[in-house]
Amino acid sequence: MINERNKESVEETRFNMSKTTTIQKLANALKEKKVDSQLISFLQKFNKLKNYFTSSSCAGRIILLGLDKEESKKPNLFVGKWHRKVKLQEITSLLEKDLCFDEIWFKQESFIFHFVCKNLHYATKLLKIKANFGIKRCGIFKIEDGRYIIELMSTSHISFPVKLGKEILIDKQNLEKIVKKAITKLEK
Repeated sequence: MINERNKESVEETRFNMSKTTTIQKLANALKEKKVDSQLISFLQKFNKLKNYFTSSSCAGRIILLGLDKEESKKPNLFVGKWHRKVKLQEITSLLEKDLCFDEIWFKQESFIFHFVCKNLHYATKLLKIKANFGIKRCGIFKIEDGRYIIELMSTSHISFPVKLGKEILIDKQNLEKIVKKAITKLEK
């Protein structure tokens, strides 16, 4: 039977190994410019904390998502994906192409973070802090020794179909208004 001291040691070892591996993956992603630029400073500071690290993050994005008749997720479903202000022309040029999807959806998705906490004490502490920032969606979604993973995300999003078959469902003038709104939500 494992006593409390041994359990803490196993928890500490697992956490530290996982943190080292994840921070190396982040370093590689930074070199390959695969990290949302507006998050880099925050991620570097957060990952210096002793009892926490981030396993994945996204500052938010605007996407055009292709779907088949079953609305299933398949490889290459992203028609367009931007983690920045997108230009209307970038979206319309993709919508005007003859693509192999039954439907194309416009989506603006909020930020999302996955924070790994060493134990339940630190996970609970982080959950309490999030309330100070007005964040509504947050919870622990994985619990194991040395890895309590919290998902934190905003509730701000937009999602609707913009093309069915070959028919574009929204005119450029209204699409421009929606793109502006999506950018405002993304920046917030």
